Amino acid sequence: KQWYQRRVRGSRPTPAAPPTQPFTTSTFPIAIIAGDRGSYLRQVLTSFFKAPGFNPQNLIVFQDGYSLETFAVARQFGVRLVRFPKTDSNNHKEDTFNQADHIATNYKRSLDALWNMYSEKEFVFIMEDDLVVSLDFFDYFNQLVPVLKADNTLFSASTWNDNGYAHSASDPTMVYRTEFFPGLGWLLAKKWWLEVVEPSWPKCCQGYSWDLFMRDVLKGRGLDTLYPDVSRTYHIGKSGANVGNQFFNGYFREHVLAKEPHYQLAGLDQLDAKSYAQLLIELISRATIVDHSSDPCDQHFISQGEEILVLYYYQRDSRESKQALAIAGCLNLWNVDKVRGMFNGVLRTHFRGNQLLIVGSMTKYGKQFMPKDVKPFRIAKYKDEIDSEQ
Repeated sequence: KQWYQRRVRGSRPTPAAPPTQPFTTSTFPIAIIAGDRGSYLRQVLTSFFKAPGFNPQNLIVFQDGYSLETFAVARQFGVRLVRFPKTDSNNHKEDTFNQADHIATNYKRSLDALWNMYSEKEFVFIMEDDLVVSLDFFDYFNQLVPVLKADNTLFSASTWNDNGYAHSASDPTMVYRTEFFPGLGWLLAKKWWLEVVEPSWPKCCQGYSWDLFMRDVLKGRGLDTLYPDVSRTYHIGKSGANVGNQFFNGYFREHVLAKEPHYQLAGLDQLDAKSYAQLLIELISRATIVDHSSDPCDQHFISQGEEILVLYYYQRDSRESKQALAIAGCLNLWNVDKVRGMFNGVLRTHFRGNQLLIVGSMTKYGKQFMPKDVKPFRIAKYKDEIDSEQ
């Protein structure tokens, strides 16, 4: 009891006042998938209370287990807490797979409960307890929800850019379209929950990560996701099922978070699939081609600037991305499993202030725009593999 009383001391935060520009408070429910990381949850809730437009009544913490610290934090902030018995994984694989079962099970039962509570809502937002949100979090979604409603080929809008590092993300008004599902804070439509996600959710316990399931279930459905150049969430977690200090320092620490309470998002009328493909054509056609005789792994490969640049990577067919992954590694972008953020074989990003398009040689864009005297990049590590398979 004394421990609990120490934990809940302190005044309850007051939600931030709306900014001066026209603003509508978002009404979609927010689900925070939580466990026993109360110190992280405290930081997450603090960030929400600072974001203009936040209504605490729309946020629910779904907890796997009965951690008293998590309970105390939710109590202090005055938000609802739904507690489930700790998931019991019965697979005999290594601990990582057991933790994947815990998280996936908590996601499924949390989403079931959320939609039962808010059956009349069109969208819900889902995140884990180690993501803080930007000041313009609600403003960002106020602008994107109409885009989602108007496009039946959009599955979600995410707050996260896997490639959103300090050197590779610089325009908080820019939004991208991708076939890859990023997760890490995302808006889900009831339509897609009922038609795609809920009927396909795997039974426990197979060691199947929820995000891998989401990416698998979306394959071949033609459903894309919107995501920002500058992220609207920041990953604070240094300990978790798939993250430790080394991984955090390598892939999360240098991410940037939008700073202001309002940005007017640009090009919202160019985010449908047809318009976005045309936008890529326009950008690539007028982009400056980087020097393909240079080494993309050289630290001076691309200088600071404000140009539109294009580089081409080698492909044997339009689906291959080994060389794109190698180039992502050279440029200190996300390169753990696959290139993230691609659309039709093209990755849009910023790099040292420049807009950079990384284009596959066998994509329709590569075939149309890559000059015959340009040899697409083939990083040595993967070049040998490609040569041996030919």
